[in-house]
Amino acid sequence: MIAASQGRAEIVQILLKSGVDTSRRDYTGRTALMWAKWNKKQIIVNLLRNAGVRE
Repeated sequence: MIAASQGRAEIVQILLKSGVDTSRRDYTGRTALMWAKWNKKQIIVNLLRNAGVRE
C-alpha cells in the first residue's frame, strides 16, 4: 500500500509478480488501489487494474 500510495511503480510491479495479496486492506479499510487513486497515482492505478485488481 505504501508503494502504491507513493507512486513507486517498480516496487508495485515486483510485488504483483511475486503474488502479493492485492485485496488486503489496511486498518482504515483501504486497499492499494484505493490509496493509489486517493493520491492520484494514475500509473499505479493502471498497473493494478491491468493486473486484475478491482475494488
